Amino acid sequence: MRSKRAQAGVTLIELMATVAVLAIVAVFAIPEWLTTVRNNRLAAQANDLVADIALARSEAMRRGGRVTICASADGTACSGDAADWRQGRLVFFDANADGTIDTGDEIIRVAGSLKGNALSTASFAASDFIQFRPSGVPVGAGSFKLCDQRVGPHGRQISVAAAGMVSLQREITCP
Repeated sequence: MRSKRAQAGVTLIELMATVAVLAIVAVFAIPEWLTTVRNNRLAAQANDLVADIALARSEAMRRGGRVTICASADGTACSGDAADWRQGRLVFFDANADGTIDTGDEIIRVAGSLKGNALSTASFAASDFIQFRPSGVPVGAGSFKLCDQRVGPHGRQISVAAAGMVSLQREITCP
């Protein structure tokens, strides 16, 4: 006499149906997931830049001297590239207020390059750096614009007012 026991396992048809359902879900989920990743990356980069600006302003007031933020490719000197800040940036105590690192200046923070095809441009009085006076007031008002490879209202803009206040605007149009 044969024992009747239930067969365990999955049939080929059940497996194919499961794979088909997963494929359909992936078609809709992956693009949304990529958008979320890109949005979060831009938000994090904007927040880091706002933090660097706040650090520079507070350090200028604390130290009683000028503190500068500049674009830097190597993390040791300002690059002087006014159009592109994606390579990285420095926050440093600028003893002689010339906007470059030289003897007597102290690097406070080094920020690495932007990830994920992000680019940052700046528009300030001296567009290759932003500098804060001991009062916390910037030498000139201006803004940073952060974008990635997408076209449309996906970017971020960080503005520094003449009084030194920082604001963040979301969903600005990128080229």
